[in-house]
Amino acid sequence: MRLGKAAPEHVRRYWEALGRFIDAFAAVETHMQITLWHYADVTVGTARAIFSGVRTDTAASLIRRLMEVNDPGDEARKELTYLFKRLDLINTIRNDIVHYGARFSGGEAIVSTALKAHTQQRVRETTVSPEILDDLTYDLRKIVAHLSIHRARHKMPDRILAPEFLAVLRAPWRYRPVERYPPAHRGSDPRPATLPGRRPKHRDRPRSSPGKS
Repeated sequence: MRLGKAAPEHVRRYWEALGRFIDAFAAVETHMQITLWHYADVTVGTARAIFSGVRTDTAASLIRRLMEVNDPGDEARKELTYLFKRLDLINTIRNDIVHYGARFSGGEAIVSTALKAHTQQRVRETTVSPEILDDLTYDLRKIVAHLSIHRARHKMPDRILAPEFLAVLRAPWRYRPVERYPPAHRGSDPRPATLPGRRPKHRDRPRSSPGKS
């Protein structure tokens, strides 16, 4: 896009939604840090010194390890496992957008890892739109709500939570992943290359009858 030229409306809407998404992700990063401090059970000063550079995915891994040492109970462990699974999905999309950017084609934004993927089978493409980014932003805010309550569950049982806060906790996730395969995969079945443990299916070749060459 040329500098100084006004961006099309659909691009501006994408940028605005992207800003909301990045802001919401920053909030999740903060709450993941605080949750890590909570499970590490150290002073704020010590936590800042040790964990200041820890990224979201590493924080999730460390929290899992800490729960193995000091078991918080089945309910708390399942809740965080549930949240981290959703966060891992969103984090992958966030990293792709931040590191690869998006190209616009016919009003549709596509984020692709083709530039750095070392094989065609590892190329990942994601369709992104303002609506999709807003769904991801909502899910991030929902994760923040869950993490906040998770840390203070013993102080704020559900019965005293504000109705609007409970509504966020109980609401379903909005983002629905949609598989999209890059041009290298079109016209062929990409699943054997992308799903571990599966072998490509080969058509049975006709066998020669005994005695025939």
